Amino acid sequence: MFVLAICAALGTMLISFDQRRRAEHTAEAEDQARSAVTALALLVTDAEAARCGLAATGDQLFRTRLASSLDVIPRRERELQRSVTHDPVKVMLLRQINLYLNEYLSNYLAPALATSRSGGPATVSNAIMLAARRHADLIGSRLDRLLELVNRSTVRARARAETHSNMGILAGVVLPLFSLVALVLMRRHATAVAGSVRNLEAAAVKIADGELTIRVPEDGPAETSRFQHAFNNMVSALAQHRHTLNEKIAEQSALRSAGTPAAGVQTPQAVFDAVTEQAGILFRTDLADLLHVDPDGTASVVATWSHAQWDLPADEQVRLEPEGMAAQVLRSGRAVRLTHPGTPAPAWQRPARFGLQAAIGVPVIAAGRAWGVLRLMSRRPETLPETVTSRATPFTDLVAVAVADHQARTDSAEARTRIMFAADETRRTIERKLHDGPQQRLTASLWALQTLDAQIPANLTELHAQVSMLTARMSTALDDLATIARDVHPAILSQRGLPSAIRSLARRTPVPVETTLDLPARPDEQVEIGMYHMVAEALALANNHPHTTLVNIEASVRSGRLLLHIEMNGMRTGDVASGPELVRIRDRVEALGGAMTLESSPERDIRLFIDVPTATR
Repeated sequence: MFVLAICAALGTMLISFDQRRRAEHTAEAEDQARSAVTALALLVTDAEAARCGLAATGDQLFRTRLASSLDVIPRRERELQRSVTHDPVKVMLLRQINLYLNEYLSNYLAPALATSRSGGPATVSNAIMLAARRHADLIGSRLDRLLELVNRSTVRARARAETHSNMGILAGVVLPLFSLVALVLMRRHATAVAGSVRNLEAAAVKIADGELTIRVPEDGPAETSRFQHAFNNMVSALAQHRHTLNEKIAEQSALRSAGTPAAGVQTPQAVFDAVTEQAGILFRTDLADLLHVDPDGTASVVATWSHAQWDLPADEQVRLEPEGMAAQVLRSGRAVRLTHPGTPAPAWQRPARFGLQAAIGVPVIAAGRAWGVLRLMSRRPETLPETVTSRATPFTDLVAVAVADHQARTDSAEARTRIMFAADETRRTIERKLHDGPQQRLTASLWALQTLDAQIPANLTELHAQVSMLTARMSTALDDLATIARDVHPAILSQRGLPSAIRSLARRTPVPVETTLDLPARPDEQVEIGMYHMVAEALALANNHPHTTLVNIEASVRSGRLLLHIEMNGMRTGDVASGPELVRIRDRVEALGGAMTLESSPERDIRLFIDVPTATR
């Protein structure tokens, strides 16, 4: 309220001073107008006197005064117009004065001056003299009326300036009084609030140190009391948020620890163990396990963890009780929470000696079906509230991702193997059809041409030359077709085995190749075909590299696995690491269920170590 009063007093003082300034400005303008009216009236009187004197005597002095009046009166008239433009009544009166002045100047003064300058007779009729006199009197009366209006306006303007000046002075006196009273009251209020603020400051320091149990008494003035109440609510909210944040941090840390195996290339079992352990630790359970249910209904425990390190067997087969927790979860597809009172003992499916009092089961949904159940069990029901059912879902999602990823990897590998085996079979079919079809017919046609060439008479030299050329072209085409058939699938591989096929490849390679092949028995057909194409890709890689000096190929069988070692001298890993040949070799190794290692030595040697089973699955 005092602030409003101070603002009102200050506003009144400023407005009063502004209005006084405006009134004084108006008074000054009216003074200028009064001076202009007085000057114009004197000029008109003087001009009329000069006109009369010039008409009576023709004296040069009267002519000079008349000429001066004709020159000055229009300027004074313009000054007067500028002074009274803000008042409509004065403007209207001024227009009449201007009209009369223009008529007076143009009809009486100007002709009198012109007549005197031309040397004509100076006598003027009495009628003109009387008319000029009446115009001068009319102008004088209008100027008197205008002067009266200007004087009234001046008086009013100065009265307004005085009034506003008094109001400003009064406001200037009241303003300090209001300010003093306001300061006194504010000091008393500040003294009342200071204690509460000090208490809030001390509490804020403790809160900054992490002590969120502190509260302040809500005993201050009205505004301070509301602030204290809001402060206590804020501290309570901070405590709740810190508790929630700590839970989230622990949950994210547990998920990160459980998700690390899932992000790598580890087996799903590592993910199962990590998820079970981290979920049990996070939710402070006494026992946690992961149950997998096969499509045929059989179930087994694939991972288990206990706080007290109970002796729990791995891969334990579990019989699903119809009213058990796992069966309820699988039927509903939702999480289920059980407590011991009123729950049949078989529902736990755990020995009674554990003393479990509460349990939560969360379904694991993988590929749209219930894959299993994550079970969290505790001897203290308060450690497993209903909120755990939703918080445990990210852990089951990790299990579902690991299962889906493993299944996708398995399906992809099997699909790649089937495609590669189908391509090899297609190659062999194409080679057999080329051999049994086009190659046989081209061979028969070549023999027929050779026979026809032998039967041509010696005098038909031109025909003999054409048949010989045709025979040579057909022989070349037959050789090209044989090469294509061999590249598609070498017949020697099916007829004589892998060592002979590798040696045949080595003989056709421009780069020198040494072979050491110790293969007492032939492996499976698919393994044999795959190893042949691996060697062919390696020789193509060596042949495409300009610095290759020697290729050494060694093959042997140990403990049911075929070991292939290929060394290429003059090459570096950076030259071939991303080449398509190595990609195709690696694809074939993975399709056969084997492994490949690439090494390089400072002497610019590349070594491939390939290990595949001799029998396919």
